[in-house]
Order: sequence, then C-alpha cells, then structure tokens
Amino acid sequence: MHQTGSNGKRVKGIRAGFTLVELLVVVAIIGLLVGLTVPAVFAVLGTFNRASCKFEVNALSDAVEKYRSKYGDYPADGSSWPVMEAHLRKAFPNILVSELNLLNPSAYDTFQVGAIADIRNDNDTNLSSLSLALQRVMDPAEALVFFLGGFSSDAQRPFTGPGGPFVASSSTGQPLQYNASRQNAFYDFPNARLTLTTSNGAIVSTDELIFNSVPCKTSPSHGSGPWSDLLPVFMSYKNNNSIGSPYVYFDSRTYQSKKGTITYSNFFQPSRVANGQSNASATTPREDGIYFGAARPYLSEQENTTVVSTPPLLLYENKQTFQILSPGLDRSYGGVLPTGPSSLILFTAKGNPCVSNSAGTGFVKASSTLGAFVLAEYGPKFRPMADNVGNFTESNTLGENK
Repeated sequence: MHQTGSNGKRVKGIRAGFTLVELLVVVAIIGLLVGLTVPAVFAVLGTFNRASCKFEVNALSDAVEKYRSKYGDYPADGSSWPVMEAHLRKAFPNILVSELNLLNPSAYDTFQVGAIADIRNDNDTNLSSLSLALQRVMDPAEALVFFLGGFSSDAQRPFTGPGGPFVASSSTGQPLQYNASRQNAFYDFPNARLTLTTSNGAIVSTDELIFNSVPCKTSPSHGSGPWSDLLPVFMSYKNNNSIGSPYVYFDSRTYQSKKGTITYSNFFQPSRVANGQSNASATTPREDGIYFGAARPYLSEQENTTVVSTPPLLLYENKQTFQILSPGLDRSYGGVLPTGPSSLILFTAKGNPCVSNSAGTGFVKASSTLGAFVLAEYGPKFRPMADNVGNFTESNTLGENK
C-alpha cells in the first residue's frame, strides 16, 4: 500500500503495528524486568514489616515505662495472683475488694456467675490440678492490653468506673462487657487489631476461640471447652488475610516462679495446650496448618554468678524489668513445651537452646546434639525464633543479634 505525499509523489506505506517477533521480544523484556524487580520488592516489604514490628515493640515498651512512672510499678502479667494482687493494691490504693475479685482466681463473684463471657479465661492446663489461688488470672498477651489500655479515674473502681476496661452490658446473662472506648490509655490499641466481637449485644474477646485454646477451669454455667472472655489480645503482624499472633508481655517477677510444688516457667501459647505439649505434637497442627509454638521469656548469654551450679545457670534478658515479644513475620514464637512446665527448652536471644538443670532451679546451655528444630508455621523448621522481635535487642529481629 502506498500513500501520496504533499508533492504528489507516492511514498512507502506506514506500518500500523508490531510483528509477532517484536511483541515476543517486548514480553520477554517485561518478564525479565519483573523477575528482577519482584524479589527486590518483597525484600523491601520484608525489611519494612520487620522494622514495623520493632517499632511497635519499642512503642509498647515505652508505654510500659509510662505506666510504671504513673503507678510506681511494672504491670503484672497475670501469671501469679499474689504478684497481681500486690501490684493492684500498690497501683490503686483505694481499690474495692469487689474490683479485685473480678481478677482473683479464688473469687467467682456475681459479676461472673452465669455470664456468657467471663472476665477470666485461662488456657494453662498445667496448673489445672492446683488450687484456684495458684492458677493464672490472665495470660501474658491479655495482660498487655489490660494494663496499657487505660483505667477509670474512679479511685475505687478502676476497672468498672467510667472509662475503665469493663462496662455494664444490656445482654441477658452478661453483666459486664469489654469497653471499646477506654480512657487514659498508655498505648492506643486499634480495636481492629484486638480480638473483639459482638456476641448477643455484648462486646467480648474471641482469642481463645480463634486459637482453639482449652481453658483449664470450667464452671457449671459453661461446661467444658473454650469460651469467650473479656480480655482481648493485640495481634502482631498479619500476613494478607491469614491469622496473626499476639504481642506478649512477661513480667520479670514471674519469668520463673514457684507454684505449690511446681517450678513454673512462664509461657504463652495461643494454640491448643494439652499436657504441656505445643500444638499436641509436631505432626498435629491446627486445622489451618499453622504451628505457633510457645512464647517464653528469653535467656541472656550472661551467667548467674550468685548461684553455684555446674554448668552455670544463665540469667534472663531484662532480668529486673520485662520482656515484650513479637512472633515476627512467620507468626511462630518458636518455643516448645516438651513434657510440662518444669521440663522444657528455652532459648537465648542468640538462638542457643537451653534446658533446665537437674535441680530445676534454672537453665543451662544444652549440648550441641540437642539441635534447635522447633515448631513453625508449616511444620518443623530450623530456628523459627530467629525472626522474633524483642525489646531486649537493638536489632529488628533476634536473628540479627548473633
């Protein structure tokens, strides 16, 4: 085809498109560019998400320090009622006994009898054989939200007064519900990342239901099995639409403690707790295939020189303050509970596995033959705790602290 120019002479036709070869070349170039850039994009996103976890851990740590500045004491983590009661009486000198009884495991008052959702719901079956006074009030993830979310200015009713964590409910059989508009907060928890839902017109927490936890205490009104409570948890990094894992707070006073005849080593495990096992076994994941493992206070590499032991015992990180942990991007805390609360594996921040000594008084470095394969998101994985984030290391993850 030819066209006529302005001078009347014919000129060669102008091609209107690309040849198939040219299109294939363009597609190949685009594919090459995508192949080069996508890994870089994901690497940047991973770095950003790890930095975000570290930022939130630091912000939560700052909130805990602000709490201490106001109340003269670090929050308890719910693992010991004597520690909890002493803290509450110090923080709120005029608190009513009825307020204390809302959290006292030995007191089951009229606010809770027959309630659809109790204030307390403990999934630590290791303590089910102990007296109620020795059982946990709340788990270390719930404690973080409870203490930093804000209390009422009512000196006698910090829990149920205006702006406190609990408010009256109009739901039948549910005297109290969680207050989604708490005041005087030390950390502004976005409600969208708390495990809150509305059930029968009352705001309750569904963390036990989400993670399929099994409470160690039942009541005639509930029977057995998990139920909702009024203590939500704050979810950490969430991958797309998949389930996240909570931030966890450990109080140094209860990293390790005596409960009856048990040497109790603190832990938080969002998934099923049965006979001290982590997700029952390495071959039995949750129905969605996720292995969360167990969050445990981390040990330091520093030896405890005040206790004579061969080999020497190790001190805990932040041995006189607290630890805040994020499970990182894989949502796995990495720890395990092999046989129970006093026979288990802990890790140092550098990833070295440690086991309890023969006397059960502390932890020593394990032999190199032990290995560090622990539960992870899609089955056993080497050192999944490496991407955990803690307030006791300057790096974004524990894996960078080697």
